Amino acid sequence: MLNYNFKLSTLAILLSLSAGAYAQGVVNGATQGAQQGSDNGGPVGGVVGGVVGGVTGGINGLLGIGERKHFREYVVEEHVPSYHYEGDVSVGVVLPPEGVQYRDVPAQYHVRHGYRYTVVNDEPVLVDPSTHRIVQVIGEGDEVAAPPAPAARIVISREVAPRFRTYVESEGLPSYHYDRDLRPGVILPDQGVTYYEVPSEYGVNREYRYAIINDEPVIVDPVTRRVIEVIE
Repeated sequence: MLNYNFKLSTLAILLSLSAGAYAQGVVNGATQGAQQGSDNGGPVGGVVGGVVGGVTGGINGLLGIGERKHFREYVVEEHVPSYHYEGDVSVGVVLPPEGVQYRDVPAQYHVRHGYRYTVVNDEPVLVDPSTHRIVQVIGEGDEVAAPPAPAARIVISREVAPRFRTYVESEGLPSYHYDRDLRPGVILPDQGVTYYEVPSEYGVNREYRYAIINDEPVIVDPVTRRVIEVIE
């Protein structure tokens, strides 16, 4: 009975921490922590591991609490020049299309593929380079973006696919030769592939584009170059 009550109490702590810290990007590590704790200490270890993992991990591809201090130190060591921005540096700010230097985030920080970092007014920030929008400010009062709302539909439906293929064929666009298996999840080369906007009438996520690969229309995330759907 004591063990059972302890698990319930610990679970309550986890839930309260998760609810209060969601906006600070701490939920992602809870899953990993819970799994590791469960492997080492059974059900109770899983709950405690979830608490610890939640504090150190991140959410939505952003830096977790336990990674931010180390990342700031890394940026200082890199001597990245600071861009002067006349305004508040906060999440949601769209930086100018020119003059800002973006750099890759090392894989060890587990940031979403496609995001870059820069320094604005002496503060390290994570940016979506496709929109120039700041998604996280890595400062004393770390500010993070809320998770984006899910799209109603991000692929072309079976009913619409034939009409979309007809549209693409009528455009007479060149095809890129890809010498590997073409399927969802494939990362296309960073050069040589041309992406085109999908007309809104086909109901595709507006951030996606289409390309012609091996004479097949494919829907692609242009930020990551990942194939989302092959329109057969």
